[in-house]
Amino acid sequence: MEVSLVGSYILIVKLQQGREISIGQLGRFYFEEGLYAYVGSAMNGLHARVNRHFSNVKKRHWHIDYLLEYGKPLEAFLIPSQLKRECEINAHLERIIDCKPSLKGFGSSDCNCFTHLHKITERTLIRIKEIARENNWLIYTQVRRSE
Repeated sequence: MEVSLVGSYILIVKLQQGREISIGQLGRFYFEEGLYAYVGSAMNGLHARVNRHFSNVKKRHWHIDYLLEYGKPLEAFLIPSQLKRECEINAHLERIIDCKPSLKGFGSSDCNCFTHLHKITERTLIRIKEIARENNWLIYTQVRRSE
């Protein structure tokens, strides 16, 4: 029997153009074009959750699902842990250069964090990749098929 990998992750999403997007009960907001880093957790299976984010076919359940209707997931950094470390990782991410908190309440309705979505630059992404290598995080990329 295969043991499911659990823990937290950072999902990198690229929005090709700025646009207004309805984010469930949070409302409708304008998102600038560019890169975003979303911090989530998957205590029932990291691979299944990240595969879902990379899939084109899904019902909207989490805030990130609304953004992914218009944004393309580029890669995910998987941080295996039996502990839910999503907020801790989110706090570390906020301290990285050129990382700006995005929409209040995005992905953080079950915690006290301001947001779990951050607008980032290429320089921020390079730093995240360095941290991933230093800490032996798993890096997940997948070509997303167009419908």
